[in-house]
Amino acid sequence: MKKNYLILFVFLCLLPNYLLSQVVDNSVPQELIDTTLSHDKEQLQTAKFYSPFGMNLLSNFVSNISLSSAFNQGENGKVELKYNDNWLTIGLMADQKISSEASEATLLGLQGLSPGTTVGLSLQKLFWRASVSNSSFNNFQKAKESYAARNNIKDPRLLTYQEILSRGNETERKLVRNIMLRSPFFVNVNYAITKTSHTYVSDSTSLLETSREHLAPSFSVSVGMPLNTGEKFNSYLAFGYNYTVSYASGNEVTLISPFGTSGNFISQDIVFGEPVRQSDNIVNVEYRSNIKVATNNDKSVFLGIAPLASYSFDTERLAISLPVYFINGVTDDGKPTGLQGGLRIGYLTSTQSGEFSSLKEGLTTQLIVSVPFDVFGNLKQ
Repeated sequence: MKKNYLILFVFLCLLPNYLLSQVVDNSVPQELIDTTLSHDKEQLQTAKFYSPFGMNLLSNFVSNISLSSAFNQGENGKVELKYNDNWLTIGLMADQKISSEASEATLLGLQGLSPGTTVGLSLQKLFWRASVSNSSFNNFQKAKESYAARNNIKDPRLLTYQEILSRGNETERKLVRNIMLRSPFFVNVNYAITKTSHTYVSDSTSLLETSREHLAPSFSVSVGMPLNTGEKFNSYLAFGYNYTVSYASGNEVTLISPFGTSGNFISQDIVFGEPVRQSDNIVNVEYRSNIKVATNNDKSVFLGIAPLASYSFDTERLAISLPVYFINGVTDDGKPTGLQGGLRIGYLTSTQSGEFSSLKEGLTTQLIVSVPFDVFGNLKQ
């Protein structure tokens, strides 16, 4: 088991080094590098990669409020606050479990976090070496010469990347769209604490109930690379590792006892035995692809598909999920508008015996609605 963790650790350490070691040629104008970098950065840090409820390996770039409902698991409310500073994204998160009887959800009380609450901090950094290949530079030169000839411009050296991208014909725009900077990659680190509450009986004689609360930490790190598949940065591939701590409740038993002197009996469900602390090591691999499905009032509508596979070394369980996100409205500068939503279909099975659970036993579904907003917008002005 320790060997598997060592291999995983070495892999995550070597992946960024591999991405940085790609061979490129820097003998190209700085203007091309700067304009391409600025445009591609806008393509990356947009709501196209927005994930309602923030359940993906790439952190959201925008603040949001989300509600989710999972079959047989109840409802959750979640708030994410995001601040972007150049290539760094800082996030604060609060997630509250909402019971069916609850009339309100309180994250913080006089005694601190309320049971069922998770709070977390995330740091995400985009790394990008600003350089392009000679072939990309040649494409830029061809586009400038063609554009200058069509518009009777004597000196094509004065033309910019953005001008050709905005006003060029289809061939010229295609040439500049295919200009590739060295592929960027991101590193995302998350730390969270969940407060849980357990009521149990440890003495079978007195049957006196005891209540205890625990703080369960979790840590995750993911490394990924946005991909250029036809249209710039509409997809990414990411790998992640999670370490989680949880507290499992004891066995629930049904107790039948006399009700006073009435001669009647009552039935009572109790949990026998204090909760057990458990830890888990999980690896993840995720692919995200955005498909532009419509344009409505100058706003692009995307369908995001993000298959994710997770494996637990400790419990020897495999989870596969297929979230489908409806990104309803992205402006030209990448800001989300309106109500967003999603559907998450999952499958969970044990791999201990070599036999997988049936689809009926392992299938899970989750509905998500979300409202993104820009909480730090006024601070940047």
